[in-house]
Amino acid sequence: RLRLKEAFKARDVEKVYLAIVIGEFGSVTGRIENQIGRHPVSRTRMAVLEEGGKLAITNYRVLGSNGELSLLEVRIETGRTHQIRVHFANLYHPS
Repeated sequence: RLRLKEAFKARDVEKVYLAIVIGEFGSVTGRIENQIGRHPVSRTRMAVLEEGGKLAITNYRVLGSNGELSLLEVRIETGRTHQIRVHFANLYHPS
């Protein structure tokens, strides 16, 4: 158990997520890089910020789509709170 915790801390383990989002993507793969922090008005929410947030990086690959929904394989390079949800909502593809 301790070894697994240490492996996550040392980033020796890569997490892969599956996400279902609304909409169709024009490209098969993509990378999202921006700043994430507390929403300026609604402090209980997280949001993409122009300045003052922390760098968040998300890589994705479209596995399939039916025109209304898309299934994505998501790999995050950073671990910000609600990062996947915030990034795709910012692209107008909420989960």
